[in-house]
Amino acid sequence: MTSAALAAQERQGCSARSGRLLKPALSYIGRFIQAMQEGLWDPKKCPDGWIPLVVAENKLNNEEVLARLQEGSKDAPTWVMNYGSMRGVPELQSAMAGMLERFLLPGFAVDPSKLCISAGCTAILDNLFYALCDEGEGVLIPAPYYPAFDNDLQAKCCVHPLPFYLSEEAAAGGLPIRQQLDAAVEDARGFGVPVKALLITNPNNPLGTIYSDETIKETIAWCLDNRVHYVSDEVYALSVFKQQARFTSALLLAQQLVDTPSAAAASNSSTAAENGADGSAAAAGSTPAAAAAADGDAAAASLASLSLADGGSGSSNDGSSGSSSSGGSYSQRQVDNYVHMVYGLSKDWCASGLRVGMLYSRNTRLQKALDNISAFPSISNFVQWGLIQMLNDHEWAAAFLQRNQRLLEESYDGLTGALEAEGIPFTPAVSGMFVWVDLRRWLPEPTWEAEEEFWRNVCDRCKVILTPGKDCHAAEPGFFRLCFAWMPPKALPEAVRRIKLLMGGGSSGGGSSECSVQ
Repeated sequence: MTSAALAAQERQGCSARSGRLLKPALSYIGRFIQAMQEGLWDPKKCPDGWIPLVVAENKLNNEEVLARLQEGSKDAPTWVMNYGSMRGVPELQSAMAGMLERFLLPGFAVDPSKLCISAGCTAILDNLFYALCDEGEGVLIPAPYYPAFDNDLQAKCCVHPLPFYLSEEAAAGGLPIRQQLDAAVEDARGFGVPVKALLITNPNNPLGTIYSDETIKETIAWCLDNRVHYVSDEVYALSVFKQQARFTSALLLAQQLVDTPSAAAASNSSTAAENGADGSAAAAGSTPAAAAAADGDAAAASLASLSLADGGSGSSNDGSSGSSSSGGSYSQRQVDNYVHMVYGLSKDWCASGLRVGMLYSRNTRLQKALDNISAFPSISNFVQWGLIQMLNDHEWAAAFLQRNQRLLEESYDGLTGALEAEGIPFTPAVSGMFVWVDLRRWLPEPTWEAEEEFWRNVCDRCKVILTPGKDCHAAEPGFFRLCFAWMPPKALPEAVRRIKLLMGGGSSGGGSSECSVQ
């Protein structure tokens, strides 16, 4: 038997490429399954149960979303039983466009036909990078980042994730943004990997922070100059829970780079006209609060003023004004071809089980490619019908988002209060559902092996599961991600108590105290 035949026999008849799918997408998935089988913490029923803090999922208000979907699905029409557009039925595209204009993209006319809606953001990213990149090309990703991005890019597309460290502290002596990106490209070139795209999650996972408007504009301008695709992952855009924080979508910031603002506005207006838009979106430069107030929607206005960005002001997060150094020097066509935005309902809308993700791009060739491959991860028409009713209910949506932000803040405050009480340092967050904790001083030595051993001890002795920093491509060992919206808020101080007992009172070493699970 030939060596090739022996190899095929060992693969049990499966393809050679199936080998790269055998590694779990997440290193900690086995412990999570164990936790689910053995029982989760409950103060009365299971006080010694597991507390997984690894799931980037918001369960704080599942019931309200489910109730609204059930209400909207009662009178589903018969067309939900038949084939429809694989990119999302037109009614859902319009509802999604309206939601984006209202809450995320004030002053931006979203063309519903440019929305591709698929079964979750993982499917969106898979199709997107399949169409943008050839096998062996690379995608720059600022680290630390979402652990599953590696699998999302590699499993089918064979695209290289390229972690690098993006510092916004140029004013404090660091390299300017452009030089950092150039250096990352040079590093990739050293490995023989050409850079085809830049993927930025903003608000950030795992840090829970927001990049400044100026940083985002500089990165977009660099991408346009170098013909690199800019992919903005904005799945936490409406989970900004601290009132002082402001988030601005990359789509809005990219428009500020177009050479003539009037041309950019005309482009948006003509796009809306082509698709029958009613022109009711807020004018460029207005705030989400003003747009909502103009419609007489007090709940939406309150939500917008609480946590969303002024989409047309061009102000940075630190309150300073002024335009990017590269502002006003790019054509609308450049922006349309190279800037893409990913969003979904999993995080902000407590609906990860519905599997609803979307891509907004005005790249015509990409859109034609998505016409073909969107058939594979399409969403059931019945689910789409329920979402149409939910997203078109603007008053309910605005009130829900506001309540959800309040619940996120309460959970965050509960977790960080416990961390502060125990003297555990962390990165202050303003969005998302994560806290990035610094446990370096409790490692016996600054190695990845020591981090892994510490992580195993927390699992085995405390029944608490954390996301290891190594999985997020942390710069050094000892950082961990804690997700605070999957377990009940009361479980969070209990998890911190257990971890602290394991670490003991010392400032170095693994600690001598046994974790008390009770």
